[in-house]
Amino acid sequence: MTVISGTFHMGLGDKLDTTKGKALPAGSIFEMPARIHHFGWASEETIIQEHGIGPLSVNYLNPTDAPRQK
Repeated sequence: MTVISGTFHMGLGDKLDTTKGKALPAGSIFEMPARIHHFGWASEETIIQEHGIGPLSVNYLNPTDAPRQK
């Protein structure tokens, strides 16, 4: 993933925990292996670009957290 603008926060684990993770400012690159449990958030307008070998899917550990379910 590349942070194009803003700041993106990325952490590892099964639940969103904004006290953990790393702040990635614009220009940062973040890489992780497939299928690792992780979370991310932005507290300002942020543009990211994801890179990878497809197909790509997003799987929520808790399906009720999926934005399409809300």
